Amino acid sequence: MCLMLKCILKLLLNMLCNNLAWNIYQISLVGDPGFFENTY
Repeated sequence: MCLMLKCILKLLLNMLCNNLAWNIYQISLVGDPGFFENTY
């Protein structure tokens, strides 16, 4: 059970990191401060 929980947490963390990296990539691609403000 503990191992399964660790796997789920690792997967969630990985998804979060990928999502954050994708957001940063899109922001750097657009390069618009207004777009950045609207996103957050």
